[in-house]
Amino acid sequence: MSAFAFGGIPARAVEDVVARHDLLFSRALLTEYRAVPAELLARRKITAVQWRALVAGIAAVVAVGRVVIAAAAGSAKRTTTVQPAFQPTSTSLKRLLAR
Repeated sequence: MSAFAFGGIPARAVEDVVARHDLLFSRALLTEYRAVPAELLARRKITAVQWRALVAGIAAVVAVGRVVIAAAAGSAKRTTTVQPAFQPTSTSLKRLLAR
């Protein structure tokens, strides 16, 4: 996350990963990604400008990624489901895109 808030080499590394690889996220990781920027801003660990960059960067990465949903343990169906991570009905993303 610091790559989006602070830029520089971490940001270039993230850009390279996004360009070269398929990005897969768990639902838990997406939940954390949604919560952390507001928490950092509330604790004054980042500025409002850094918050905007962080939220926009996370949204950009999530928009090209997919969510992996593993089969439940003990399930007869042992396949893993992959679906788009970007949910256009998400209220938080609609607000972000409206800015």
